Amino acid sequence: MYRRNRVLVLDSANLFADTAATCNRVFDYMGLEDFDVEPSKVYNRGFYQEKIDLRVADWLREHYRPYDEMLEELLGQSFGWMAPRVRALAA
Repeated sequence: MYRRNRVLVLDSANLFADTAATCNRVFDYMGLEDFDVEPSKVYNRGFYQEKIDLRVADWLREHYRPYDEMLEELLGQSFGWMAPRVRALAA
């Protein structure tokens, strides 16, 4: 078991939205100096073609809601996937 201050949990949406700020948050957490991060290419960013039935998406969201709420309470932050109908595509 790790103490809470020994683990940094980040939302990948923040990394894609503001890579430099998110990287500097990691550097700060690690006790390193800020560094001017200028990504020239984005790797592993998902642009998904698949569509999910909205009923299935709603069912999954409801199924995982208690776990998301526990995670939010534990970390004191919410994540993009916790928003209603996030990235749910029409069937």
